[in-house]
Amino acid sequence: MKLMGHFLFGSLMLSLRVADQEIECLLDTGFNGQLLIPENIIAELKLQQVGTADYVTADGDTAKTKVHIGYVNWFGGQKEVFVVSTSADFSLVGMGLLNECRLVIEQRKNILELDQ
Repeated sequence: MKLMGHFLFGSLMLSLRVADQEIECLLDTGFNGQLLIPENIIAELKLQQVGTADYVTADGDTAKTKVHIGYVNWFGGQKEVFVVSTSADFSLVGMGLLNECRLVIEQRKNILELDQ
């Protein structure tokens, strides 16, 4: 089974179902976590907070964030993931979720495929 993504203004995008909500995520190979989602969506999904973590942002600042447990539809099954909260209005899929995947990218053909 493959997961298919797409490009949006040159950025790699992947739609994931977290709990009962479809979330459009930017695929970020510089993010070592699993999933980053805005705080308001985490509140809607009622995800359980399990701790906090310090993250270095893209501009080099350090930020303390809340970490939650969530479940994502992943290759036909449910996968438990750590969800980092953000005050930003975007979501990220990071290398922590992709570390056991093969990623195929062909931007000219609008191909973004993930498989295990």
